[in-house]
Amino acid sequence: ESFTQQTGITGQLVYVFDGYLYRANANDLYYYDGSTWSSALEIGDDTTNITGLAGLNKTLLIAKPDGLYGFTSGPWVYNIVRWESQSDANNGTGMAEWNGAVYIPVKYGLVKYDGNSFVNVGPDQDEGLPNERIGKIVSMVPLLNYLLVVVDATGATQFGSVLLYNGRGWHEVGRA
Repeated sequence: ESFTQQTGITGQLVYVFDGYLYRANANDLYYYDGSTWSSALEIGDDTTNITGLAGLNKTLLIAKPDGLYGFTSGPWVYNIVRWESQSDANNGTGMAEWNGAVYIPVKYGLVKYDGNSFVNVGPDQDEGLPNERIGKIVSMVPLLNYLLVVVDATGATQFGSVLLYNGRGWHEVGRA
């Protein structure tokens, strides 16, 4: 196979899903079919940038600070949910598919989306992290039996945490 260099192609996020290469550049989404890039698909309003991409079933999920959008095929992009009072620049950052659902950082928590419903799974829920360790989720890594989550609780008396989630509960494996 040959490689053709292209110039002027930019993107803050790239993601491979369902046979396409996707890239997000600010508020616009593009996909590559193996020969050409699509024209820009504007996602939501143009005041916020795309923060995360993840695939679930046949839908590409696109996160922004104010909500979650879906893209299936053709030029159709639709709003799945708006975060309303929980709008935050970090929402959706690093979201990941694990065990048949997508886990999405929203404010200081994590939301599980299975394609039909949303469930808050923590770690800020119920008997979760103590107040001095609650912060924004900055990274996630899906493992075979666990979802590894890194929480940044910045502040003079606060500690960041590395947590494991097994689908039922949380376990802290590190603190800094």
